[in-house]
Amino acid sequence: GDAENRDRFAADRERIMNYLNREAPRDARGLALFACDAANIWYALPLQTQVTTSIAVDRYPHVFELARLIDEYETSAVVLAEGQEARIFVIALNRAEQVGETEATEKIKRFDQGGQAQMLFQRRTDNLIKAHTKDIAAQLEQIVKRYDVQHVIIAGNDSIKGMILDSLTEPIKQRLIDYIHLE
Repeated sequence: GDAENRDRFAADRERIMNYLNREAPRDARGLALFACDAANIWYALPLQTQVTTSIAVDRYPHVFELARLIDEYETSAVVLAEGQEARIFVIALNRAEQVGETEATEKIKRFDQGGQAQMLFQRRTDNLIKAHTKDIAAQLEQIVKRYDVQHVIIAGNDSIKGMILDSLTEPIKQRLIDYIHLE
């Protein structure tokens, strides 16, 4: 009856207030909370962007504001790539998080002799970098699927640009919005 509903509502209110006062991350710029003591539901979602303050008491969750955020802040991946290593970040809802990292299978060294030895060394170096760019592309492919990435930006030096672009699959190329030159 009404007394039971009031008790359940009071339990939800108490849990929300405890979370806000003791557990909510201080760096969160917004929160979405879903609570229903009767159905044993509790879900707290800290956000890195502000949201409109609202409270809804209903049988169904009110998620319009969250859906608007998803539309407004499309997920992007940023790849910082060098011949030796790369880091992949996902940017979503005003927050960046490193989610991937690759490294060449062996250290790429400089070689100062000329002739045949130089050509063999250069071919080996190119093969190491090419293998590394394939690793970058494979990891980026998984990240795009896992995080539903809409846009990709790659930053790297010109010496590996061609190899990276050649390693990308068509779905990644379609999401690529820029290649930024790094020194």
